[in-house]
Amino acid sequence: HNRPFYTLQKLELNYLSNFSPEFLFFKGGSNLAFSPLNYGHFYWWEIILFFGGLAVLLTKLKSKSLTWPLLFFIFLISPLPATITIDGAHTLRSYSLLIPILIFIGLVINKLAKSRLFLTILSAFYVISFGFFNEYALNHYSIHYDSHWLSAENQALKYAAANQKKYNLIIIPRDSVDEAYIFYLFYAKTNPKKLWPIINRRFDHGWYWVDQVGKVKFPNKFNKPSQPALVIAKNPPTDMSILAKFSSQDGKTKLQAVYTQK
Repeated sequence: HNRPFYTLQKLELNYLSNFSPEFLFFKGGSNLAFSPLNYGHFYWWEIILFFGGLAVLLTKLKSKSLTWPLLFFIFLISPLPATITIDGAHTLRSYSLLIPILIFIGLVINKLAKSRLFLTILSAFYVISFGFFNEYALNHYSIHYDSHWLSAENQALKYAAANQKKYNLIIIPRDSVDEAYIFYLFYAKTNPKKLWPIINRRFDHGWYWVDQVGKVKFPNKFNKPSQPALVIAKNPPTDMSILAKFSSQDGKTKLQAVYTQK
């Protein structure tokens, strides 16, 4: 129970988690903004092609060519970028692992490509699998997991940017919209050259926190201001005038734009 032991153990688990069949072929990553539920980087049945290609590679390691040892080496080191992060196996940070695995799959396909029956069955599997995935992504994932794409937050900040000239003060608490200033700067089309003179930020716990951009404030929690303001929040006080409501399609995120008098 000490830092070196814990760190090595954590790194080992993070590294091995990238090779998990559940992560690569069956379930995918835990962040549903990057990985549709129950879909890995590859179709579940491609695990057969993966192990087949790995077997082909192992037979080629006996040759004098350095290509195959190099490919296997790349396969082993490719999870390192994701290993040193808190998540371990991460859909985006593990992308480098896809390259050698795709080559492994290509090896076994190339090995069996002379068989028309094999190519016909393989093509059918890909077409059917793509059809199922496409239907799921368009008709289910995009609706039932809409909150993971921060759609309500995008709607709310787009509203704030569009109506910014009407108010002298805009308040968007962090506990309602995390990193809201990024959305605001995008929708307000703020010129980067004009940003630095109007931005107020502080360095705390290894992170720069943006507390204010011009007349837009980003407090940790909402406190009723001493002057009239437009507020974007999840649960604003009921005595405020509701201007607009925003909700994700799955109903998990709901925000309100309210106007508060002093």
